[in-house]
Amino acid sequence: MTRQDRVDRCGGVAVSCGELATRRLTSREKSFPKTASLNVVSRSPKGIPDVVLQKVWAGCPIEPVAYRDSFARRFSKLCRAVFANWRQLAEFLLTDDRTARNYWAGLHKPTGDKVALMALAFPDAFRQHCGAGAGVEADQ
Repeated sequence: MTRQDRVDRCGGVAVSCGELATRRLTSREKSFPKTASLNVVSRSPKGIPDVVLQKVWAGCPIEPVAYRDSFARRFSKLCRAVFANWRQLAEFLLTDDRTARNYWAGLHKPTGDKVALMALAFPDAFRQHCGAGAGVEADQ
């Protein structure tokens, strides 16, 4: 593939590192705020550089990746503390039996609306089982 083919394939935009250093900025590019460039290879599953995540979550009492990985277990514990069986859970969350059984067993993470419903209906139990004080280490 020639350079011109790559330029045409990318919509006419092709800037190498050398060209970027020597070319003039457009008025639109000049108005953008100056930001530091990061040479980061490591990325999160969503494609966000780890350096950005570290900055965003600095000082947070919970490690976000560990919390995400343990949330299905935490939500299962919450469901078992609040309801007597998965049928009551299915009725409360308006889900089918299979989904409620998966939540009950800790096999699947719930959607945001289900989490919010449980947090609003049972704030103390939610804080105890899914909050920062519950501790990811204790769940593993």
